[in-house]
Amino acid sequence: MQLNVSDYLIFDEESGTYIENPEQQVRDDVEKHHWLNIFKTVIKDWRLYVMLVPMFLVFLLWRYFPMYELLGCFKVSDPVLPVADQLYAGFSYFRTLLVSGTTESLNFWLAFRNTFLLSSYGLCFGFQCQSSLRCSLMRSAPTLQKAFSRLLHIFLSSCQRLL
Repeated sequence: MQLNVSDYLIFDEESGTYIENPEQQVRDDVEKHHWLNIFKTVIKDWRLYVMLVPMFLVFLLWRYFPMYELLGCFKVSDPVLPVADQLYAGFSYFRTLLVSGTTESLNFWLAFRNTFLLSSYGLCFGFQCQSSLRCSLMRSAPTLQKAFSRLLHIFLSSCQRLL
């Protein structure tokens, strides 16, 4: 963005001089006190920021730190050295696993296919079977059996999540 002198200065015809634009004075004042305003807001709402600390700790422990160990996929394996000191191997392990015609590659694609087949079976049949069982019990059951069918539905859905 090209800035012009007229953005900052206004020519005063009475005195014949340039004066600072009042709008620019306001912008300068806001920029000068920007961090002070942020600091005042943090001090005012410090309890909210303290409540953010556990969330940041959970994020660091369960999301960020495991990424360091993920680097092991791209390094030459040496159990003695830490991951940071191991030599970089690149995508050679992935090429061996995915592309080459070795038994490891064939076993990987078989396991990959089986994973998706089993999960699709669970989606297609697991949810529909437990829902139809619950609906059939709810229609033909007295109050005690309705409560039992609700518990059965909760139990089956939690078992399905574990699988």
